[in-house]
Amino acid sequence: MRLTSRHFKTLGPGLSRLCSGLFLALLLTLYGVEASPFAYVANVKSDSVSVIDLATGRIVTTIRVGMDPEGMAILPNGTRVYVTNAKSNTASVINTATNTVVATIQVGDNPLGIAVTPNGARAYVVNQASQTVSVINTANNMVVGTIPVQRFPQGIAITPDGAYALVTRVLDNAVSVINTANNTVIASVPVGVFPTQIAIDPYGFFACVTNEIGNTVSLIYLGDFSLYADIPVGSRPMGVTFDPYGFFAHVTTFGDSTLWLIYPWDPQYFLFYAVGVGLRPAAVGIPADWSAVYVANFGDDNLAVIDSSTYAVDRYIPAGNGPIAIVITPF
Repeated sequence: MRLTSRHFKTLGPGLSRLCSGLFLALLLTLYGVEASPFAYVANVKSDSVSVIDLATGRIVTTIRVGMDPEGMAILPNGTRVYVTNAKSNTASVINTATNTVVATIQVGDNPLGIAVTPNGARAYVVNQASQTVSVINTANNMVVGTIPVQRFPQGIAITPDGAYALVTRVLDNAVSVINTANNTVIASVPVGVFPTQIAIDPYGFFACVTNEIGNTVSLIYLGDFSLYADIPVGSRPMGVTFDPYGFFAHVTTFGDSTLWLIYPWDPQYFLFYAVGVGLRPAAVGIPADWSAVYVANFGDDNLAVIDSSTYAVDRYIPAGNGPIAIVITPF
């Protein structure tokens, strides 16, 4: 599929918001507004979460969670972090004010991906072995629904308006679309081979899917849930996230230690930039002011800190054993 004039008419307001985002970034720079966010990093080999002060680059504490923490999500107000524990069949809830686990929620078998709705009211947990998605009420941390999906779901992302949750299915080479109003699957979108992770741009135009065995990135146009493009990248694409202003999808390739910038807005420039980051990069985190880009290097037990003005690695800061997921507190 290629965008038509009808699609570009739809894209118009989004592109305007992109420019507004750049204007906000310029104001923050001119007036010297600074943030001191914290990164929460799941360490799959040590059953822990490292809390890293990004201003100093130091681990301020380490929080024990369940076995094999794989996925993370943070509430929009930054007060709680949800961590899926694949071998414990639970989700741990971390209070970011005290950096303690305040709840442990029983979900399905082998929970991996997790996403929170934009209003913070629900968390959706993907249970790969159960082939379901658990819906958690974040007000009381109770499971309030279970959604059956098809074979071996893994990653999940929720549209900015909260209307849909998109779930990757690794053995079906497809993405399920869930209507969050009634928690039912309404569509299935074919993508590349072995889709694992997924991210959605801040304006809700595109979903970006990493196809780990296919060595491609699939772009789904969310206007009609159709495959827009399948873009070759490096070996074993895994982590993916958009920058706060929606310009680039940042994709890590686990097999060749590279971070790729995908530009979904123009087919001539899909592959915008690539930079070496560290051994087996698994996830990407970007603070709301886009002051830097943080890549969790699973093989090096550290975070690569990338200067967002040059997209060169500035330094490395330590993480735990086997960092595989990252979230950053809001600006």
